Amino acid sequence: MQKIFDYLKSYLSNNFDQYINAVCDELVNYYGNEYESEIRDRINETNFIFYVNPYSSNLNMFKKENPKKDYKIIKNAYNALKKEILLSKDNKPGILYNRFNRASVVTNSAVINNSTCYISMYDNGEASIERVIFIPVFLVDDASLIHEMIHACTSVPLYLYEGKYGKSLQTKDGLISSNHKGEEILEECITESEAQIIYSRLKEKRNFYIDRFYPSNKFNTIYNMFIPLMKKFYLKHQSEITNARITLDKEKLLAIIGKENYMEFIRLFKEYYDNCYDVSQVFFVSQMNNIVDKMGENDRILSLEKQ
Repeated sequence: MQKIFDYLKSYLSNNFDQYINAVCDELVNYYGNEYESEIRDRINETNFIFYVNPYSSNLNMFKKENPKKDYKIIKNAYNALKKEILLSKDNKPGILYNRFNRASVVTNSAVINNSTCYISMYDNGEASIERVIFIPVFLVDDASLIHEMIHACTSVPLYLYEGKYGKSLQTKDGLISSNHKGEEILEECITESEAQIIYSRLKEKRNFYIDRFYPSNKFNTIYNMFIPLMKKFYLKHQSEITNARITLDKEKLLAIIGKENYMEFIRLFKEYYDNCYDVSQVFFVSQMNNIVDKMGENDRILSLEKQ
């Protein structure tokens, strides 16, 4: 009988291009044809690493009321795969599929920490820029993969600087232009909201990839609890937000909504993030929607001035 390790490598490799292309098609349809080259070029430059860490916890983390019907099959496959990896000669976390067959400089730390992430960095050894998406099979679903692909589409390297351990890469990621936590959470919420939309569209077309190895019916992320705070802002300024995130230039967006309004918006985002378990979300949603109304007023005045 074929080992689960070999089977998964074969499955991920044989079905990768079809699924990634399908995601790109949906992203182009969602964002607009004018962004197609940026979307496809950035995804094509990105290395995808699918892995399983045999030292990670088992699947008991999933709530009993929310597993798939084939939960036992998935769990058995997961446990068998961990055993195969541990019995292998190198006794290291198993890389099931590596798109470019190229090890990232942060592979070990990412896998050990069970990271699901997109990283753009400078490899001092190879003197090259590396764009990588890490996906732990069995622990995340297709929506998580799409989430990281959106990060890849809205991120570009800016410049190199000399750091403690050699040259490092400064990047620009979506709306993020500072170390402000509110801005970071806003970007993550927009990304997650869009990922869920793209994910739903692909599911309607019966387009799946690693979902078949994920034991739960739904992947829960902390960002879901913050999405209501940005919903009105996103829907009202979606076109400008998309342009800012893909072109990595939010000057036009800030001119329309007002920089002071934006700074107050992300300040409240951070305040709620810091105190979300002790305060009412309804209050913050109301306050932030009021700011969005002010953004609309700023846009109206700007339009009148151009007449």
